[in-house]
Amino acid sequence: MRLKLFLLLCAVSSAATAANPNAAMLSRLDGADANRDGAISKPELIAFRSTNFARLDRDDNGVLTRSDIPAFVSRINPNLNFDSLMAQFDANRDGKVSRDEFVNGPTVIFDAADANRDGLLTTEERQTAIKAAKR
Repeated sequence: MRLKLFLLLCAVSSAATAANPNAAMLSRLDGADANRDGAISKPELIAFRSTNFARLDRDDNGVLTRSDIPAFVSRINPNLNFDSLMAQFDANRDGKVSRDEFVNGPTVIFDAADANRDGLLTTEERQTAIKAAKR
């Protein structure tokens, strides 16, 4: 469960992940659709990150560090590892990711998939982005 969540949240946040994982992660964004209207707003995505931060913080110390990210994640996809997490989210470069840094971090893939730039990722936009990522 934590691995899937980590992969999802990183993919939603970074353009650095490989194309097929992007497609898989975009297709799993349903969990962020809090009001179940088929569209995901940026506030819903941020709330989803906030709600799920504790699941990633395996040692419950309020920050994400190397020990929180399973080592086998990088074997699944070398772009989804602690170093990529740090590069994306560690705004103050202290070697750990605080809850605030994670929750309010970049949303690059969301932004790229939001074709009309209205801050709402519709089912159609997600499907189009998934098809593009699979090419």
